[in-house]
Amino acid sequence: MSQNVISKSDLARMKASVRAPEVTDYEAHRLAKKKMSEDRMSRWPNTLEAQRKKKENWKSEKFAIEEAERVKVDKEEAALQRRMRIESIKRANSILYEQTDKMKGLRSAQLYADVMADREEQMAEKAIKQKWVDEAGGEYH
Repeated sequence: MSQNVISKSDLARMKASVRAPEVTDYEAHRLAKKKMSEDRMSRWPNTLEAQRKKKENWKSEKFAIEEAERVKVDKEEAALQRRMRIESIKRANSILYEQTDKMKGLRSAQLYADVMADREEQMAEKAIKQKWVDEAGGEYH
């Protein structure tokens, strides 16, 4: 490893170039006035910078509103998908339940009972209709 030797004056010059410049009273006073002027100007609404900031704020607010709307729509869509999934599962379970042999037998018995009840009603109506025909037939002949 080699060592470089520098002179004391070169070291002092390097340190001076790195060190922050000294602020004189005049420079401090000028910077304070500049800061006051910038603070005052920052409250003016008709500057180009104020208009640029207003435009940026408008864009960011618009984006935030659109994002909130998208989040709301996403939540509604997720809820709808969840309901549809639950309904689909319930429907599939009921179809599976209806396909069991016990349920097929029960449905068959219910259908047979309904058919027999309808047949009895038809027979009762036929008897009533025949009674009316017999009564009406006796008066006309």
